[in-house]
Amino acid sequence: MALNCIGLGRISVYAQRKDYHDVVKSALKRLAQWFVRRLGMR
Repeated sequence: MALNCIGLGRISVYAQRKDYHDVVKSALKRLAQWFVRRLGMR
Protein backbone atom coordinates (compact mmCIF):
# COMPACT_ATOMS: atom_id res chain seq x y z
CA MET A 1 0.00 0.00 0.00
CA ALA A 2 1.37 3.42 -0.95
CA LEU A 3 0.62 4.90 2.46
CA ASN A 4 3.08 2.48 4.03
CA CYS A 5 5.90 3.26 1.57
CA ILE A 6 7.93 6.43 2.02
CA GLY A 7 8.34 8.25 -1.27
CA LEU A 8 5.20 6.83 -2.88
CA GLY A 9 1.90 8.60 -3.21
CA ARG A 10 -1.53 7.90 -4.56
CA ILE A 11 -3.69 9.96 -6.82
CA SER A 12 -7.43 9.76 -6.26
CA VAL A 13 -9.39 8.13 -9.06
CA TYR A 14 -11.43 11.28 -9.70
CA ALA A 15 -8.24 13.29 -10.17
CA GLN A 16 -6.96 10.92 -12.86
CA ARG A 17 -9.70 11.72 -15.33
CA LYS A 18 -11.11 14.82 -16.99
CA ASP A 19 -12.46 17.52 -14.70
CA TYR A 20 -16.07 16.73 -13.78
CA HIS A 21 -17.19 20.30 -14.44
CA ASP A 22 -15.78 20.25 -17.98
CA VAL A 23 -17.45 16.91 -18.72
CA VAL A 24 -20.85 18.04 -17.43
CA LYS A 25 -20.63 21.44 -19.14
CA SER A 26 -19.83 19.79 -22.46
CA ALA A 27 -22.67 17.29 -22.08
CA LEU A 28 -25.17 20.03 -21.19
CA LYS A 29 -24.11 22.09 -24.21
CA ARG A 30 -24.63 19.09 -26.49
CA LEU A 31 -28.04 18.47 -24.93
CA ALA A 32 -29.04 22.12 -25.41
CA GLN A 33 -27.92 22.00 -29.05
CA TRP A 34 -29.97 18.84 -29.56
CA PHE A 35 -33.05 20.58 -28.11
CA VAL A 36 -32.54 23.57 -30.40
CA ARG A 37 -32.22 21.32 -33.46
CA ARG A 38 -35.13 19.11 -32.40
CA LEU A 39 -37.52 21.91 -31.55
CA GLY A 40 -36.34 24.32 -34.24
CA MET A 41 -35.68 27.13 -31.78
CA ARG A 42 -32.97 29.74 -32.23
